[in-house]
Amino acid sequence: MIDSATVTNLQQNLEGLQTANTLMKEDIRIAKSNIVQLQQENLTLRRDKETLLDEHHRQMQVNVINTNVILAITAMVVVVQET
Repeated sequence: MIDSATVTNLQQNLEGLQTANTLMKEDIRIAKSNIVQLQQENLTLRRDKETLLDEHHRQMQVNVINTNVILAITAMVVVVQET
C-alpha cells in the first residue's frame, strides 16, 4: 500500500512538472512571437534591399548616359577646335 508520504511526494512532483510545463509553454509562445517579428523584419529588409539595388541600378544607368554625353560633347569640342 502507498503511504501518505509517497502520495505527498508524488503530488509535489506533479505540481513541479505542471509549473515547468506552464513555463515552457510561455517560453514557446514568446519564441513564436519573436519568430513572427523576425520574419516580418526579414521581409522588410529584403524589400528595402531590392529597392536600394533598383535605385543604384537606375543611378548607374544615369551616370553612364551622363558620361556618354560628356564624352560626345568633348569629342565635338575637339573636332571644332581642330578645324
